[in-house]
Amino acid sequence: MDIYETRLREEWEIRFEQLRDQMGDQTAENEKRRLARELYSWIETGDLQQIRPQVNEPSMARGSYHILSDNQVVGWHPEFTQRLMQLIGVGG
Repeated sequence: MDIYETRLREEWEIRFEQLRDQMGDQTAENEKRRLARELYSWIETGDLQQIRPQVNEPSMARGSYHILSDNQVVGWHPEFTQRLMQLIGVGG
């Protein structure tokens, strides 16, 4: 399972960095949210990593991404890490 989650996280990192590349320094919040919805839409409808070749049920990957999100490993909003840190009172 750890190997599978690593593959999911690596795929997410590629997509997340693409999202951040689309933003400029002055990107408005509504555009950031639109990009976050775009990333989340990929999780819900995209071609995701299979846990095993014989298991091609997309709900496995979607559920795993939600678990990773619940564990604060991945997120949808381009500034999810900074916002999370503010909410829990770390780093300012």
